[in-house]
Amino acid sequence: MNNKILIIIPVLAVIVVAMLVLQNTISDYDVVAVGDQSFYSDTIKIDDVIIDVQIADTVVKRDRGLMFQEQTPYDQGMLFIYEELGNYAFWMYNMGFSLDIIWFDENGNAVHIKRDVPPCSTEPEYCTIYDPGAKALYVFEATAGFADRFGITEDSKFSWIVDKTS
Repeated sequence: MNNKILIIIPVLAVIVVAMLVLQNTISDYDVVAVGDQSFYSDTIKIDDVIIDVQIADTVVKRDRGLMFQEQTPYDQGMLFIYEELGNYAFWMYNMGFSLDIIWFDENGNAVHIKRDVPPCSTEPEYCTIYDPGAKALYVFEATAGFADRFGITEDSKFSWIVDKTS
C-alpha cells in the first residue's frame, strides 16, 4: 500500500502540472487569436506600385488577417507569407470591407487575382471560399479596386523593397 502511494503521488503531480501548462497554453492562444494582433510592416512593389504591407507570417496572423480592421488606403495592404507553395484559399468572414486578393508564386509572379471580393455577412459555414486554383507562396490583400486602379494583372510581379528611397 505504501509503495502504491509513493507511485501515485508523483504521477498525479505530473498530471496536474501538465494540465496547468496545457490550460495556460490554450488560453494564451485564444487571447492572441481573438484579441489585438500585432503585425510588423514592410514595403513591397507590385509592378511599379509601392505598397506598405502588414506581414502575416504565422498561423495565428494568417488566420486573423485583416479581420476587424478598417478599410485600408490603396497604398497599403496585407501580405500573407507561407512556408511552402500551396493552394491557399481565403474567405471573408468578419471582414468589414471588400478586397482584391492576389496570389503570387515563389518567384513573385501573379498566378491568380480575385477582384472586389465582398465581406461575408452570413454564418461562417455559408461563407464563400475563394480558391485560386494555383499554387502560391504569397497572397496580397488590398482594398477592392486596387488591381483595376493600378493595372495589376496575372502578368504582374511582386518584389520586396529593400531601400524605400528607390
